[in-house]
Amino acid sequence: MFEEVVNRLEENRIQPMASKDTVEFLSLFCEDFMPLNALEIGTLYGYSALFLSKHSKELTCIELDHFNSIQAKNNFLNAGVSNIKLLEGDALKILKKLENKYDLIFIDLAKKYYLDVLKLCLPLLSPRGVIFVDNTISHKDKLKDFFFFVEKSDLFYFELEIGKGLMIISKV
Repeated sequence: MFEEVVNRLEENRIQPMASKDTVEFLSLFCEDFMPLNALEIGTLYGYSALFLSKHSKELTCIELDHFNSIQAKNNFLNAGVSNIKLLEGDALKILKKLENKYDLIFIDLAKKYYLDVLKLCLPLLSPRGVIFVDNTISHKDKLKDFFFFVEKSDLFYFELEIGKGLMIISKV
């Protein structure tokens, strides 16, 4: 069931989905890292969430669009995945209400919100936690304020040439 859903999503790939390379890397990372609580911001149809759920005890997803949320829920159900909680709505509002600490956070939503989302995610990061940010190479021009903030902060960060650019961030 799981593989069928993932293969169907890959075959019918739409532009905003995280690249196959990115989700495979995240899945491999999670296999060794074993995050207890993971958070994905920008779920779309649930493609990357399915990979993250394989090695996370619990995954919380945030998706703004109602149609995308329905698609994601159906994909989770059809894949037989039960450790995902999907929150529908504005990530900036939802993040302010979350109280859990997350070992892994994956940011992949409208690029104009990256900086605000990152700032809201930092207090939610567990002491061993890491944040992955997608599309940091392909959308560098739209992320100038994000890069300025990260470069001036005391955060550890490294940009990987995976997919369209994947940045890993952690607290020092």
